[in-house]
Amino acid sequence: MEYEVKKVSVEEILPIRSAELREGLDPEQCRFEDDDDEEAVHLGLFNEGKIIGCVSVFHASNENFTDTNQHRYRGMAVSKDYQGMALGNLILNKADRIVLDRGGDFIWMTARERAVNFYRRNGYNVVGTAFDVPGIGLHFLMYKRL
Repeated sequence: MEYEVKKVSVEEILPIRSAELREGLDPEQCRFEDDDDEEAVHLGLFNEGKIIGCVSVFHASNENFTDTNQHRYRGMAVSKDYQGMALGNLILNKADRIVLDRGGDFIWMTARERAVNFYRRNGYNVVGTAFDVPGIGLHFLMYKRL
């Protein structure tokens, strides 16, 4: 199988966010407040023309960090049928390249409890303790320097 990660519109990734991150919400309810920001980049992971994963990259700072030129990853997901195949690594590698091309070197995110080990294997560190996102579950603040 051949996989490709490429830039897409936010509309193309809303169904993946709905299915994998917001379980059943209407795709339009899965928009983030910064999705239409001109610096936002949305990436889709494709298999034979079908979108099976996504992440969004935002130029955004978090008050817990002092690094300049911070970027945030949000809405990272891989369809259940494709999980456990290291495909999330492909998405992260492409997103990292975008951040580096922008002159960035610091990434942060809030990760679901079940995804923390995946992100740790990809060089991310946990900051602080778990916090609850109502209706979604426990999350951790994580970061990585490129």
